[in-house]
Amino acid sequence: MKVGETMTLSATVNPSNASDKTVTWYSSDASVATVEDGKVTAIKIGTATIKAKAGDKTATCSITIVPTEVFSITLDKSSASLKVGETVTLIATVRPEDATDKTVTWTTSDATVATVSNGVVTAKKLGTATITAKAGEKTATCSITVIPTPVTSVTLSNTSASLKVGETVTLSATVNPSDVTDKTVTWTTSDATVATVSNGVVTAKKLGTATITAKAGDKTATCSITVIPTPVTSVTLNKTTASLKVGETVTLSATVNPSDATDKTVTWTTSDATVATVSNGVVTAKKMGTVTITAQAGDKTASCTVKVLSDALEGWGEGEPIEGGI
Repeated sequence: MKVGETMTLSATVNPSNASDKTVTWYSSDASVATVEDGKVTAIKIGTATIKAKAGDKTATCSITIVPTEVFSITLDKSSASLKVGETVTLIATVRPEDATDKTVTWTTSDATVATVSNGVVTAKKLGTATITAKAGEKTATCSITVIPTPVTSVTLSNTSASLKVGETVTLSATVNPSDVTDKTVTWTTSDATVATVSNGVVTAKKLGTATITAKAGDKTATCSITVIPTPVTSVTLNKTTASLKVGETVTLSATVNPSDATDKTVTWTTSDATVATVSNGVVTAKKMGTVTITAQAGDKTASCTVKVLSDALEGWGEGEPIEGGI
């Protein structure tokens, strides 16, 4: 018999004309099987002896309660896809409902990919694992695929920046979500002649505009880089004053700061070209007088006052006194 089943025993008392044919029923172990008026009920696995007694005579029947075996087990899912860190709970149904032992044992084919405990599956790394539920001799399986956590967005610490040639700026990229499987960021520039980028470090190369792009997965973020001129901050001359005689020359040299100014072109001008001219810093005295020579770079200037003197004897007749003496 199986637990819960019943059977009825019938007792025959001899002789048929016995004065008292009353039968009394007994069980050797009521925890295994009970008996009432010959009806035996299986209680738990084991063996019990059922005894029928009439007068001083008895008859016995050995009752063995056998397990109700599992004939099937099913899972509520045959497959599932998870991201690393996610979980799914599998529910096992064991048949028949009155199976003696409905204990379910859970195993995984690869614990590095997915683990299982009491039906709760946890994704560990990318890959595939088979989760098996076993009850009795029956099994059911669920295929678990651990998939990448995709990038949903990329943001940059700057969306625009202005640099001078030679300057750098470091851009930092934030990849979302924080548990994304692959957070690798690839950096590119739209014009490497204007600005280059390496691991987020942007270097200005020449005047112009370039777009720096950070890409993770299929998501991107950009920063517009404008490379601006390095302005002139000052101009200085090697002389601030000079005295020349008509026909003489002096060379002025201009120093433009900073040394990395984008445009260090110097423009030279004179306040009076009839007194002195200037070309590329070379001043030529033309006639007596005073002029200002100006050197300009960017919006900065420096000047030198040039006094043109007459030849000491020029214009004087022989023997004529020179005013002031000689």
